Amino acid sequence: EGIVGYRTYLSFGIFMMTISYISIYSGKKLRIFPSIVSTLILVYFISLSFTYGNILSSQRKYEQLLVDDVYNNLSNNNTENKKVYVSGKIKTSHMTRSLYKLNGILMNINPIEPWTGRFMLHNLGINVNWTWNSIDTTAIEISNKEDAKVISNNDNYIIYKSGDVFSVIFK
Repeated sequence: EGIVGYRTYLSFGIFMMTISYISIYSGKKLRIFPSIVSTLILVYFISLSFTYGNILSSQRKYEQLLVDDVYNNLSNNNTENKKVYVSGKIKTSHMTRSLYKLNGILMNINPIEPWTGRFMLHNLGINVNWTWNSIDTTAIEISNKEDAKVISNNDNYIIYKSGDVFSVIFK
């Protein structure tokens, strides 16, 4: 989509429509102060909408990249018909964190939930134990077993194997 996406075209159209509306319904002459105030308010909400769309897009791409990496690590270790437990939630991307600094209000409405990693792995065909709660204690219990072996470890997640059971913990 890039910087010139559908949101940009839509925002420009809404901006022009608002200016036209204000000029038509203000007694056939453009009132400067109401026009400026309404334009600034409109521009703020348009930029907020554009930023929110970029945050969602950036975060989903980042989540997909991490989940694909986890999937590849699990697939290389023959997880077919074996149970995989997932705990923790995927971190926010660098771009998402940067945009949060500009518009802190967006941090409260961006859906970064612990179950997204489970859902995405499940959709890729991994036999994930599906729960909606934030922390799957089974994944943590597996990682604490004596025979638990680290399969992959990086800044974003760690994968353990204990017997025929796998544990993925997002950091």
